[in-house]
Amino acid sequence: MKKTYILITLITALLCYIYCRCSFPKYSKNDKTSKTKVTEMTELTERQKKVLESEGLPTDIDKLSYQQKSGIIHIEKAFEYLDDKYPGVEFEYLSHRPEGILGSQLTKFVPAGYDKEDDRNIVTVERDKFENKYTDDYMCVVTRKPIENVIDKYAESYFDVDNVKTFAFVGGTDLKYGDIVSEETVKGTTYTSIAFFMPENICSEEDLQKFADVITKWNDENQMRCTFRATIVSENDFKEMDDSIFDNYFGKYKLINDISF
Repeated sequence: MKKTYILITLITALLCYIYCRCSFPKYSKNDKTSKTKVTEMTELTERQKKVLESEGLPTDIDKLSYQQKSGIIHIEKAFEYLDDKYPGVEFEYLSHRPEGILGSQLTKFVPAGYDKEDDRNIVTVERDKFENKYTDDYMCVVTRKPIENVIDKYAESYFDVDNVKTFAFVGGTDLKYGDIVSEETVKGTTYTSIAFFMPENICSEEDLQKFADVITKWNDENQMRCTFRATIVSENDFKEMDDSIFDNYFGKYKLINDISF
């Protein structure tokens, strides 16, 4: 009986997960944050129409269901939050996930000028359902390239070759919107995970460990706040990698040697 209950619980959770991952949200009529606004909604903004078009939905308000109206209200509120916090920055809507038992409401955007095919460029606006407050990670997107450049230059200087691919994943930063973001200001203010890829012709397993020891010391001395993963791959696999976008290279190619530090 206990095993049956656990199985039913897992299946229910899986169905809820699939439901919550739908591209356009489905809201309950008990959604207190938008119930009144949905019933009072009489027209759509141009931005709302553009979002609906991207989802293949009608732009005539009378043809939208209650759930669709509720969803577009939440998306617009996320847009307005970004407008107020980052004046002058344009964002393109990508997707929306409503609140559910598995997580908060998430609306995803990409800033103008950034490649949306790279997940590291995606800005996620999260709404706290208890306090109705919003948070986002836009500054993590903005600071990624400068810190990536800093680390990449160090790695290439160490190996004395332009043959190292460096990918930065920023988890947080002390810099705020309006602060100067540069290769100097991101040092010591940005919390980053770094992935290195090197071809086997320039780096042996012993070389990789020596590099790990040296860059760890440099990281500590300069308070860089980085963690690292360094990987050796074949020359052919290395040549196939596009260093302008990260595409799950850890699962895509054979890792000859791989260490984290």
